[in-house]
Amino acid sequence: MKTAIKILKPLMIGVLATTSLAACNDNQPCTTNCPAIEGTWFLQYVAPVFPCDGGSAGEPPPTVAFFREGSVVRGAIAGVEVRGTVYDTFDFTLNGTSPDGALNVSLRGRYKPSTGSDSGDESIYDGTLIRSTSACRDDRRFTGARYR
Repeated sequence: MKTAIKILKPLMIGVLATTSLAACNDNQPCTTNCPAIEGTWFLQYVAPVFPCDGGSAGEPPPTVAFFREGSVVRGAIAGVEVRGTVYDTFDFTLNGTSPDGALNVSLRGRYKPSTGSDSGDESIYDGTLIRSTSACRDDRRFTGARYR
């Protein structure tokens, strides 16, 4: 019996460690505890990660409005309708393509809820906005604050 425990103990530790790691990285669309990402957000950008080589993507939008139903998030960026998912980890992603197929938009970020009911310190962080055409790709990192 002791030999069996000695053999199985490292195996069980490995299984438990693998299960714990999988749970930490298992983003699932939110179901009951969805972040209140809906509303208008002021976005502050840093310089482009990859500036356009040919053409110009123009300035990114200073605000974006999100609409949420359950885990589905919608909005519009640079005139392009985007749709995506908000996850139980408070990460979110939205993607869309202009009707003529000329512009692709991808936005992702992480929502941070406020620390108190009236604190007003909720934010979006670790955000990236990507706008791309056949001639240009503009990657911008950003943070966001609730527009009041």
